Amino acid sequence: MRIAFLICCLSLFSCGGGDEDDNHGYGYEYDKIDEGTGIRLSIQTMGPRPVFESLVLHYLTTERCAMLTAPGPLVVVTDKPLFDKDGNQVDGRHWRDTHTIILSDYLFSPGRHDQYSIFKHEVVHHL
Repeated sequence: MRIAFLICCLSLFSCGGGDEDDNHGYGYEYDKIDEGTGIRLSIQTMGPRPVFESLVLHYLTTERCAMLTAPGPLVVVTDKPLFDKDGNQVDGRHWRDTHTIILSDYLFSPGRHDQYSIFKHEVVHHL
């Protein structure tokens, strides 16, 4: 009986963190990497895209401002809708278990003046 209880507890605690095998459906492949920060960029959209060098600059600026450092995350830009843990649609998301930041591609549409604000917010979660 104790073994069954232990197995049940272990299965409950191991669930809920996400699926690390496929990184929540986004995989681990990337198109670009910045060797200095470790930031990797995966483009999974045909839509608008960030300027990679700007991502790196905003990451470094946010690190300095927060006075925290961490190895760079995998940043995925996607055209898929994003949802928070409560089911609300969001523009960005961070998964601590896989060190991944997901961003909606429309954040990088031409003419947007706040293109990197959501990224910086998610970097704070990452740090």
